[in-house]
Amino acid sequence: MNTNKQQDKKIIFLWTHPRSLSTAFERAMVAREDMEILHEPFGYLFYLGEGNCTDHMGTFDPSHPTSYEGIKKMIIEKAAASDKPNLFVKDMACHCLSHILKDKEFLSLIDSTFLVRDPLKSISSHYNLNKNVKRDEIGYDQAWTLFQRVAEVTGKNPPIIIAEELEENPAKALEEYAKALGLPPRKDAVNWDESYLDMWDTWKDWHEDVARSKGFHKTDRTKHEQNLKEHPHLQEMYQYHLPLYQKFCNVYKQTVPLQG
Repeated sequence: MNTNKQQDKKIIFLWTHPRSLSTAFERAMVAREDMEILHEPFGYLFYLGEGNCTDHMGTFDPSHPTSYEGIKKMIIEKAAASDKPNLFVKDMACHCLSHILKDKEFLSLIDSTFLVRDPLKSISSHYNLNKNVKRDEIGYDQAWTLFQRVAEVTGKNPPIIIAEELEENPAKALEEYAKALGLPPRKDAVNWDESYLDMWDTWKDWHEDVARSKGFHKTDRTKHEQNLKEHPHLQEMYQYHLPLYQKFCNVYKQTVPLQG
């Protein structure tokens, strides 16, 4: 694999955990129009290649590679062939963690960024779609482990987006994100036309809200609090993952003034 980044080409990864507002963020990147988009390509590794398929999944592309090396090759080739200057890839850290932790070459090639959300909201939202959700499916452990590895490989902390900041002031959050990546800000990315995108077919039920959306909006915390009160095991998950979320927030607070 050629590790020299092509001139004016970026492979930007948004690593995250489930129910983090990542698909809304992905929709904002679609609205930029200077991004080629790949939606969770390593999901094919996790769910098909490694046999973690669940009943919650929708339609798969039979031509999509299912091995780590095959998916990585597809990503690099797609970036090279695109007529757009940036390839934006949204994926879950848990989908390929054991593979990518060992792949220093690929981590050096891509621009990794991270999005995290208050686990109260993400856990409650996850439970609403999957009543059998387990603690290790929440995803903060894997995201933090990958974040630390990226920092180790690149020698700097990768950019972080906090979902609550994104909801509060999307224009500012998107501008900070673009600046951290050396991209021009695009005000037209804050809003978009209501639409369903075919790339969401693998998880149709999970993307209904963003398909009906026209931009970012604040989430009502009250309903999520009630959800956790009614289900003690969710409260236990929240207490476990909260410190990991706080670690991301602490790094974000230290980094944003340097980017501003």
